[in-house]
Amino acid sequence: MIKNILKLTSIAMALFGVMSCSVKNSVDLHFQYEDYTDTIFYKIDSTDSVSYTLNISIPIATTKNQDFNDSFNSIYTDYFDIPHSTKADSIIPEFVARQTKDYNSFIAETLEFLKEEKGSFGTSMFNHEYLLNSEISMEEDADIINLILDLYVYEGGAHGSSPISCYNISAHDGHLVDLEEIYSAGYESFVLPAIEKALMAKAGVSSYDQIHNAGYFSDVELYIPDNYIIRNDSIDFYYNEYDIAPYYMGTTKVTIPRYGIKP
Repeated sequence: MIKNILKLTSIAMALFGVMSCSVKNSVDLHFQYEDYTDTIFYKIDSTDSVSYTLNISIPIATTKNQDFNDSFNSIYTDYFDIPHSTKADSIIPEFVARQTKDYNSFIAETLEFLKEEKGSFGTSMFNHEYLLNSEISMEEDADIINLILDLYVYEGGAHGSSPISCYNISAHDGHLVDLEEIYSAGYESFVLPAIEKALMAKAGVSSYDQIHNAGYFSDVELYIPDNYIIRNDSIDFYYNEYDIAPYYMGTTKVTIPRYGIKP
């Protein structure tokens, strides 16, 4: 937990002051952070109580261009799976309400199951966490906003999970920018070899056949992940835990040049 608190603190410090910017021939970009912190307590018996801690911080677009705002903020309606929500300031409350209901149901159903099976429990399996922070940035003279949603979830078990979700947003109209828009169709033919080369360098091996010795791709072939951040001169690809390596290796970040990789 201390590790996560330090992680959240460092991210918050990095985000301080990143509230507005501008792009030539574009909208003035203004963002307001929506924050939510709460701990839901649930009494199991006369001596033990458990809790569900939620800590959420995300930037909401608040520009003068409502179409841009709607396009940017729709990221969260998809992320939190609240498709019917139309107002950005209602997304977190609706999500928290659903999570609270689900958590209470989980507690009640699990206790009932343990009672019927005459099983015992440790309170750790009931102490859950949902910690979501964000990193939003845009390089100088760029026209793509980079957004990373960094989540830590613990729902009992040996350890939690820390999936990262990446978004590249046009600073002009708020639409999501993908690799095909950057390179056109057929980009896989040169992006995949570039990732392979970068991953080999990261693993410290001289051939792709040796990549397995470094712990990567024991049961899956190399692929282009959906998570990437498009920068001015490079692209960062993120493989989450278990995607290409065991849990203990964490998230794998692979960076390739944005230009000069076409065959």
